Amino acid sequence: MPAIAPSDTPSRTHWHRFTSRPRRTVVLCFAAVFVVTLVLSGRQYFLVRARELDLRSHRLELQAVALDAGIRNTEKQMSFLRSTAERLLAEQSAAFDSASDAPLRRVLEEQDNPLWSLQVPESDAPVRGIGSHELGSIPGLHRNDSMLVEDLKLSRLMSRLLSVQHQMSANVAYTMFVSSDLAPVPRIP
Repeated sequence: MPAIAPSDTPSRTHWHRFTSRPRRTVVLCFAAVFVVTLVLSGRQYFLVRARELDLRSHRLELQAVALDAGIRNTEKQMSFLRSTAERLLAEQSAAFDSASDAPLRRVLEEQDNPLWSLQVPESDAPVRGIGSHELGSIPGLHRNDSMLVEDLKLSRLMSRLLSVQHQMSANVAYTMFVSSDLAPVPRIP
């Protein structure tokens, strides 16, 4: 077998081929680096996108849990308010004499004034009302006089309850009870 000259070895011929055309070598290396970079960039894009979707999903789950907790808390508060109001109403005597109750008597006398208020303890929520004429100027509302005394008693109880409810809940800015004494007036065609 003839001896192979050191310049004719296969690795030497490849090296010679690459070094004889440096432009092609640079272009091939650049293309290889570009392809690898493109593949890695695509992979990174999909990883970042998947992470972002997971993060959004997690945030939405947290918001759903927070809303659910808020709704359950509000339901408990409303249940407490209702049960307390029902208990207080049940405790009230069926025979009510409005003549012996000075604050109710005063409201019945002042119900035609533009603004009136029912006297309640300082710790309770205030009870305020507007006169019959002012109420009549609001389209769709009028006073039901047959229910006024009962609604005043109920508003006095609600004054106590709303005061407690307002103190229990830190996220409540305003609490309001609107009497059922306000009945909508049917529209005339």
